[in-house]
Amino acid sequence: MHTTAELIGAAATLFVLVILTAASVRSIGRRKDVSPGTR
Repeated sequence: MHTTAELIGAAATLFVLVILTAASVRSIGRRKDVSPGTR
């Protein structure tokens, strides 16, 4: 069952990385919407 635990850990790590990447992309997208020329 050691392999199963490693697989679960790898899947959890990948899941967290995908969430962080999506959050970064959304944050960068919001920053572009509020450009200095708008204010």
